Order: sequence, then C-alpha cells, then structure tokens
Amino acid sequence: MTTLYQLTDFGVLRVAGSGNLALLQGQLTADVSAIAKEGQLAAHCLPNGRIISLFYLTQIEADFYCILPHDLLPIAQKALLKYAPFFKATLTDVSADWFVYGAVQPIKVPAAATISLPHQQAQLLLSNTSLPSASDTQNTWHAIEMRAGIARLSAATSGLFLPHELRLPQLN
Repeated sequence: MTTLYQLTDFGVLRVAGSGNLALLQGQLTADVSAIAKEGQLAAHCLPNGRIISLFYLTQIEADFYCILPHDLLPIAQKALLKYAPFFKATLTDVSADWFVYGAVQPIKVPAAATISLPHQQAQLLLSNTSLPSASDTQNTWHAIEMRAGIARLSAATSGLFLPHELRLPQLN
C-alpha cells in the first residue's frame, strides 16, 4: 500500500532565466546538467565549504526547482541571488503555487516532478494540484528521510556542516 504525505513544511524556490543551468552548476554540489526530471539532493556551500542550504533539486521544462524547508528558503534565495545577475537568472519563492508530497512506495499520480530518495522505496513529489494525503505527515516523513540518511538543515543549522559530515557523497 502506498501512503502519500503532504509536506507543508517544505517551500519551493524557482530558478529561471537563460543562465539558470550555468548559475546552479557553478554553485551547487550536484551535477545540474544531469538532473533532468528525476532530480536529486544538492547543497550550496560557503567558500569555506560549509553548507548554506541542502535541498532537493529538480527540473521542469527550462526552470529548476529547489525544494527545501520554509525557514531555509530565504537564506538559500539570498545566497544564490548574489550571483544570479551575472547569469541572467531569477530566483522566486513559488511555494504558494506548488504542493510537496512524500510517497512511501513508488506511486503513479499527476506530479510535475519526482525525486527518489537514496536507498529507500520513497519519493518526493512536486505537484501543482492537491492530492489526497495521510494525516500524520511531517514526523513520519522526517523519519523516512532519516532512514535514508538525509539530514534536514534549518535556518539555525545553516553554515554549520561540511558535505562529508552529512554523508552527501555517499547519497549521490
């Protein structure tokens, strides 16, 4: 049985513009050119290597979407905005336009993007339509992420960890 969780503590940051790929490729730990529709975890780091923000990254058409906790979204946006004008890219909080869900088993629902969690039969879904979901969502999904080895950064922990301290190389 597939359980679907609505994850209201996640926000969505859209990176658009003609240079969005070049901006993200130069700033993130992920191979952005290989993202396609599947998506993956990505981190944006300070010059000293510490992680400013950790998020799920996916691409829909020409735009990239960063899915991350709401309290971390303005920090990620401000950090990337420093470089955006050089790449003719824009960063917009589009959280109000999207629904973020977690699914415990692979599921066929109308989702604009799907991101599989490493080493788990779980997926993160980005949808522009509301879907029926379970009630005890946030804590259960956090436990699923923890079992997958995915750390959850917040505004309070931004800038404290190096990628290898969160086992990011082993995750993707």
